Amino acid sequence: MSDTHNNIVLFCASTRGISFLEKLIELRPDDRIIVMSSREDPWEPRFFDSIRQLAISSGNEFHEVNSIGPRKWGEVISGRPVDVLFAVGWRYLIPPAVYESTARASVVLHNSLLPKYRGFAPSNWAIINGETQTGATMFLMAEKVDSGPIIDQVAFPIGPDDTVREVEANVTDSYLLLLESNIDSLLTGDFTATPQDERQATLTTKRLPADGEIDWSASADSIHNLVRALADPWPGAFTTFGGRKLMIWSTRRYDGPELVGSVPGRVVDLSKSPFVTVATGDGAIIIDRVQYEGGDVVGVAEMIKSVSDTLGG
Repeated sequence: MSDTHNNIVLFCASTRGISFLEKLIELRPDDRIIVMSSREDPWEPRFFDSIRQLAISSGNEFHEVNSIGPRKWGEVISGRPVDVLFAVGWRYLIPPAVYESTARASVVLHNSLLPKYRGFAPSNWAIINGETQTGATMFLMAEKVDSGPIIDQVAFPIGPDDTVREVEANVTDSYLLLLESNIDSLLTGDFTATPQDERQATLTTKRLPADGEIDWSASADSIHNLVRALADPWPGAFTTFGGRKLMIWSTRRYDGPELVGSVPGRVVDLSKSPFVTVATGDGAIIIDRVQYEGGDVVGVAEMIKSVSDTLGG
């Protein structure tokens, strides 16, 4: 490790930002780290206070920011040269006047194998779409979202029943591996970056809690994918039952007899307690844990007790 003191800026949000900052402090204990973060949305896992406390307790700087124009950037940096800038889980625009001012590189980490899944919530969308692989990408910041030249990537599989918690844990491990593998070359400027193939690019939109409503006429696979993509600590997939919002936290695949007469959302079988089998648009799915809004998480058999019951109605 070099004895040179570097100035590193980290724009970070999400719980992954906490892990990334911890790793950065471990790898570069003698460097100056200027940490910038913004407060979480109400439905997100908490991260802001932890990032702030970690930055301050480690003797580094912390600034709460959303927008970061040239004027604000100048106030924060106060004339200090910035060697490397990182953005992890950051959802606000960083203008060219900021990211082009670094001495070595301005780097983004993104939870997909770019150029696939540019944009918001790529891990969630990958699970929803039934992808069997995803990963993490380290790339140079550019004006167009998630489009800059790629420095390094890490790929890993998505199992057929993996939840977003498991996938995101693998993403976090991949981010830390990318940081550890590339931090020295980034600080010396001795790295290469390969332009993305625009012909292969795909794009995702932001997800909101309301997007988690289950359409029981959809396929069993797509419903299972939605449930595992929005599992804890995300807002959850949901339906209505008895006029109330019911969160569906976990499901299992159905391997019983073919359904040749069914109503989507109608209970099929109660004999596998504590589970309940429910009809979908192309078969059935087994529901495990559920929760009324504001209530406790329970086994579904505690709530659904009749083959006359229909979810979503």
